[in-house]
Amino acid sequence: MKYNEYLISNWEDRAQTKDEEEITNYVVNHCNLTKDTQMLHIGIGCNELWHTITKKYFYSVEYTGITYCILEYEKVLPLHSSNYIPILMNKYNPILSNILKKYDLICDNNIVSYADSDIEGLEYFKVLLNSLKDGGKILTHQLGLNYRRTANINKMLEKLNLDKNFSVSSSDSVVIIEKI
Repeated sequence: MKYNEYLISNWEDRAQTKDEEEITNYVVNHCNLTKDTQMLHIGIGCNELWHTITKKYFYSVEYTGITYCILEYEKVLPLHSSNYIPILMNKYNPILSNILKKYDLICDNNIVSYADSDIEGLEYFKVLLNSLKDGGKILTHQLGLNYRRTANINKMLEKLNLDKNFSVSSSDSVVIIEKI
C-alpha cells in the first residue's frame, strides 16, 4: 500500500475483535491512567478502546488515534477535542516519527501486520520505541505478531540494539514492552 492511499472498510461499525478486546481489558484492569496520561492508539477500529477508557476515566486521558481508514477517521472526527486527536495516516509512513510526541502508553494490536517488508516493520517498531516516555509501555497482541514469521519482539529489540533498554512480558496474549 502506498503511503498516501487510504482504505475504505467497515471496521468502524463492527464489534471489537478478540485481540482488541484483550488489549482493552488489559488497559482498563492493569494500567493506571491519570489525567496526564498521554496515550497513542494505532488502528482505532471501532473505537471501543477510547469509549471504554472514557467511561472509566471520564475523558481525562489525552488520546491520539491513528487510522488509515477514511470511514474510521470520519466517524471519530466529531470526537476531536483537546483530549482526542484523530490522525488519518498509514502507520508505516516515514513522516510518522516527525509528528509523534512522547507517550506513556501506545496500543497497536498488529505492530507488524500490513508492513511491506520486515525492514519496514522494524523501522515502524523503532518509531514506536522512540515515542515512549521512560516507564512507558507498548501493548500489542500475539495474534498480530503471528502475521510475520520474523516478528519476535525480543529479536526485534536485539536487531535495533535496544534489548537492554526495554523489558518484554505478557499477560495472556497481550504483549507488553516497557521502557526501563
